[in-house]
Order: sequence, then C-alpha cells, then structure tokens
Amino acid sequence: IGLISAFFVFDGRSMQVEFHPDEIVSIPGGRIAILHSEYYTEHIERLVKTCVATLERSGCELPKVFSAPGCVELPLCARRILRMEPAY
Repeated sequence: IGLISAFFVFDGRSMQVEFHPDEIVSIPGGRIAILHSEYYTEHIERLVKTCVATLERSGCELPKVFSAPGCVELPLCARRILRMEPAY
C-alpha cells in the first residue's frame, strides 16, 4: 500500500495530508467519515475497503461511508455530514 491522501476537518479548519498507512494512530472518541463519488465504482470500492481495513487494523472506530452522485456534489455532501449529529 502506498501513501494515503486524506482531507480532514478539525475544529472548523480543513487540511489535506498524505501519510503511510503504518502511521495511523488511534484517536479515542474520534469519528471518521468517508465520502466518495459514485463514478468509477470499481476503483472506489477497492479504495474504501482498503481504507476501512487499514483503520480497523489501527484500532480506530469504523468509519461511516457516504456517497455523492458526482464530484460537483462532494462539497455539499461534506457540509451536510459535518452538520450531522453526532458530528463528524
């Protein structure tokens, strides 16, 4: 497995980082959401499965997985996810 690119929102600030899967640490009480578009499902499904398996191996809480119809809707869906209760 190569580097993972991730987009995080923490305390109202967003950032994008790249890291190796072996560098993932458990964050007690943290919740993770995965948001993806519905295009290229053969690739997306493999990426989501790998991400979930990596998080599970690291002891993190399993993520909630969301999908958007396309890339244009991703920001709107991300905003909706961030407004959910419990917050993500």
